[in-house]
Amino acid sequence: MRATQQAIQTIWAMQRGRLLPATHSRTLPLISPSGVRYDVDVIEPPKKVHGVIMLVHGMTVLGNRDERLIVLGHALAQAGFRVIAPDFPCIRTLTISEQQIHRIGEAMEAVLHHPELAPRGRLSLLAPSFSGALSLSAASLPHLAGQVDAVCAIGAFSHVESVIEYLMKDAHADPYGRYIVLKKLLAATDLAGETFLLDALDAAIQENINASRRERGASPTDQLGQPALSVVMERFAPEQRQLAQRLFDDAAFRIALLEQASPVLASEFQALNVANRLDTLKARVFLLHGSHDRVIPRHQSERLNAQMAERRKSASLVVSSLISHGDAQFNYRMVREVGRMVNGFAFFFRHASGRQ
Repeated sequence: MRATQQAIQTIWAMQRGRLLPATHSRTLPLISPSGVRYDVDVIEPPKKVHGVIMLVHGMTVLGNRDERLIVLGHALAQAGFRVIAPDFPCIRTLTISEQQIHRIGEAMEAVLHHPELAPRGRLSLLAPSFSGALSLSAASLPHLAGQVDAVCAIGAFSHVESVIEYLMKDAHADPYGRYIVLKKLLAATDLAGETFLLDALDAAIQENINASRRERGASPTDQLGQPALSVVMERFAPEQRQLAQRLFDDAAFRIALLEQASPVLASEFQALNVANRLDTLKARVFLLHGSHDRVIPRHQSERLNAQMAERRKSASLVVSSLISHGDAQFNYRMVREVGRMVNGFAFFFRHASGRQ
């Protein structure tokens, strides 16, 4: 019953988008066994600690100070968990790499070796989108797998190449995800030295972030300081502007970049594919995916769930429209979807608390 109550409380807080009272937070520097420093926000529950959850932030320049992550962290703390949210500079650079798996693993080690933060020597993970897949891979690292109770991956991928192809080709794909992937591809092509293209992509990413924050109610004056894309493009020579515009408008051009970059990135793509690491995974896994996710399509989590079932891993999958867009009316379908989300989070919380 407690896990179900924790799930309802957390989902309600996420939907409201407001901080819950009676939680205490502080920032600590942690040093991993290899000597790497991680600055972490620690949010304590108001009463008994039922488990430790490490929140891994998504691909955003805001890092662990993303408003959505802060709200989620306080909601998890209110549900009885000590929440630890490290800042990952390598993820804030807005590109995906195999290195990030090991940085997440290092942060996990730093937490696990801290006697006050993780006295049982165990933790769980929760992360969105690309970071969700990276966290699943980190939880599968052989030297850490036995100390991870549960993983909640929201909108994760199984096969990174197919996600990249979708983002490059499909006109309906989310531009934010496309820009992040393009930064990765450009570095492995003949255009690697054309830094003005990265300037254009960074400006487009910041515009996208600012627009999303305004939609969530942020003040028009509370915006990230990157110059507008139009301002950045005006600085370019005409031929540079034309080339940059092709990144945004020309799917055939993007596919050509992918084809050129793929042989260079083939080994890293293999390392990023979560399915290749599942044999060593020991944690219980809750996969939550938006049915209309335009960054990483829902079939990625469906595929990942099937791959876990083939390997006899313990996993729960929920695909829901409630985390993609709001319903205009409260209806029976919505009630059923909320019920599935509650069951999924209850599964995660039960195992994150060390209860079987």
